[in-house]
Amino acid sequence: MQRWHRWLSRQASGPVPRWQRFSPYRIHRFSLMLRAWDGVSKGVSRQEVASVLFNPALKKLRSLDWKNCPERRRLHRLLKAAQHLIEDGYRRLLKPDSE
Repeated sequence: MQRWHRWLSRQASGPVPRWQRFSPYRIHRFSLMLRAWDGVSKGVSRQEVASVLFNPALKKLRSLDWKNCPERRRLHRLLKAAQHLIEDGYRRLLKPDSE
């Protein structure tokens, strides 16, 4: 009855269900995905985006070193995950993990 009364008075009816809560890690990852996607879509080089997100020293790397850099692969994974969320993956965030 209290939940219904809170709902009628436009108050929070209780805590957010566990499956709708994001861990601090996921929140940070979503933030990185969004920032990486924004940077690349604005025409900034991937190396510059990685230097802003991960390590400023990456900006000074030679081309050959950048090709073998783990941050390059990390950025690629972030961009791939962001692309997936943009296409249709965001709907998975609205469903319980049990599905």
